[in-house]
Amino acid sequence: MKKKPYLLIREVYEKKQKEMEKKGQTFTWQDFAEAMGMENPASTRSNVAKILDDKYNPTFNKLCNIADALGVKITDLIKA
Repeated sequence: MKKKPYLLIREVYEKKQKEMEKKGQTFTWQDFAEAMGMENPASTRSNVAKILDDKYNPTFNKLCNIADALGVKITDLIKA
């Protein structure tokens, strides 16, 4: 069974976050974009969301909008 795009995004996110934490570094949106294999990673959440929306799944952009509306980080929604 093929994985749904948002589950793939979550796996990539968690893997990259763990790698960064082991190095004692902060995980940023740019790191996430690089982990997703984007050639020109964006430095802002909205640009990353747009790229992911175009390349992977509109669900990610919706999650970003929900996180903004709730006043929480997208990372909190991804972890949930």
